[in-house]
Amino acid sequence: MGRPQGVSPERKLAAMKFFHETTLPENEAVFMEMVPYSGASTELDALLPEEKRADFPTTAGNAELQWTADRAEWQKVASEAEKRWQQFKLGL
Repeated sequence: MGRPQGVSPERKLAAMKFFHETTLPENEAVFMEMVPYSGASTELDALLPEEKRADFPTTAGNAELQWTADRAEWQKVASEAEKRWQQFKLGL
């Protein structure tokens, strides 16, 4: 028995509807009441209690403070980092 080939159009549509619903700001806000993880909607801040906004990394005030890696610099060390990561995983 192998895996079924392809996905029906109905299942694709159901998946797209699910993903759409999970990205609506009001649904993200409900999710954040249960799990301490924030959504990506730019309209989400207005739906959160003011005292909670500082708790999440993607709210406007915190997003401005985040640091991201410099892709060009990372590419300079990527090969060595990958080699060391593989050695770490293998316990070498």
